[in-house]
Amino acid sequence: MLNLIEIIKHWSITEKNDWQSIKSKIRIVGVTERTKNSPNTWRWQQQPKSQQVLDGIKVKNVSVGWNFWSELGNNQNKVTPSNSPDKWASEEISRPNINKKHLEGLNFAYKLNILGLNEEVRNRFKTSMQEQIEMEQKWFKEWYKEI
Repeated sequence: MLNLIEIIKHWSITEKNDWQSIKSKIRIVGVTERTKNSPNTWRWQQQPKSQQVLDGIKVKNVSVGWNFWSELGNNQNKVTPSNSPDKWASEEISRPNINKKHLEGLNFAYKLNILGLNEEVRNRFKTSMQEQIEMEQKWFKEWYKEI
């Protein structure tokens, strides 16, 4: 995540765009595994390197239970293959992947996008969100106003 922000910043400055304006439009929602919450809980965005890179960028974490976390990270079909640093210069990563599992992931992402364009679906989603107990928490209300 931090590398992506650094690349966007570098690109913005190189192209003589207004980094402050671009930075003000970036929002990061981190999906994290739910753990015991306390003032001592480790939070990636509070680490010194993260704070330096993320200066002024809005970050929120949504903690989810293990089953949901595992479904997202381990079981759900992905749109693309893993793109670890050892593959960055490979020719393989530059070609479209037509693996059945990746096509299924792409199809699922496309369907979610189409659903998100439907105003009725968005309104039902917002209503469902408003019914969640988390809506009582101040940070969530502030984040929710922005979407």
